[in-house]
Amino acid sequence: MRRHYLLLGLDGIYSVAVTSDNKYIISGGDDKFIKVFDLDTKQQVHHFEDAHKSKFVLIMKRHYFSLYLDGITSVTVTPDNKYIISGSYDKSIKVFDLHTKRQAYHFKDAHEGKFVLIMRRHYFSLYLDYINSVAVTSDNKYIISCSGSWDKSIKVFDLDTEQQVYHFEKAHKGRFVIIMRGHYFSLYLGAINSVAVTTDNKYIISGSDDKSIKVFDLATKQQVHHIDDAHKGKLVLIITRHYFSLYLGGIHSVAVTSDNKYIISGSADQSIKVFDLHTKQQVHHFEHAHEG
Repeated sequence: MRRHYLLLGLDGIYSVAVTSDNKYIISGGDDKFIKVFDLDTKQQVHHFEDAHKSKFVLIMKRHYFSLYLDGITSVTVTPDNKYIISGSYDKSIKVFDLHTKRQAYHFKDAHEGKFVLIMRRHYFSLYLDYINSVAVTSDNKYIISCSGSWDKSIKVFDLDTEQQVYHFEKAHKGRFVIIMRGHYFSLYLGAINSVAVTTDNKYIISGSDDKSIKVFDLATKQQVHHIDDAHKGKLVLIITRHYFSLYLGGIHSVAVTSDNKYIISGSADQSIKVFDLHTKQQVHHFEHAHEG
């Protein structure tokens, strides 16, 4: 604990959504609350306390490592404004009735995965799995979800039957290895960070740590396009007593215009890009859209 100390804390509001009638804002964060705010009165009108359970991992073996995983990672609302859908670090998807303020359904362990941490003579290996993003089709019928680095999958759930109806296995791939001088550090990066659905419910769009954007046909269950290296990477260098080098280049968020013409993506490279969904070509690049 004296020589090697690594502490990772996650904090804040992770996701916000708005109802289609523009009346309510929905938010989810690390406090495991889902909150509902009235846009007109600017008041909180409801909160779902402990909407998801927490997860805490602590391992001490000559070296101190503390990782706190908790909270709601993604929220969305059905277009009919009936249900709030949330995804969490606990690997589950929950559906809450916005009017009755009750949980309507719980897709427990919606994605498979595990947390593995090994430290042997400075060997560090980390695998994380959780729900990164949830979306819902415009007909209020299907929930689309994507997971963290372990199963790298996209799943489709039927809201009426409360069953999983399809699983895009290994939808994205990726592995990145870092060497720390005399110490070995291996970090598996393959998470699908964001999913979106076209308003005609034809295509699922996904963005991943592997820097690619993929398009899947919801009817045929086939991948129809792959935009490889949609964004470039970013190198972060931290030097303390040991050398640490981390390569960040993933797609953090994707969206689709309401006319289903353009895919919008945001990345760790601080840029926003616009791709034509039909020609599959980049049509604009907002370089350095954010700085930091």
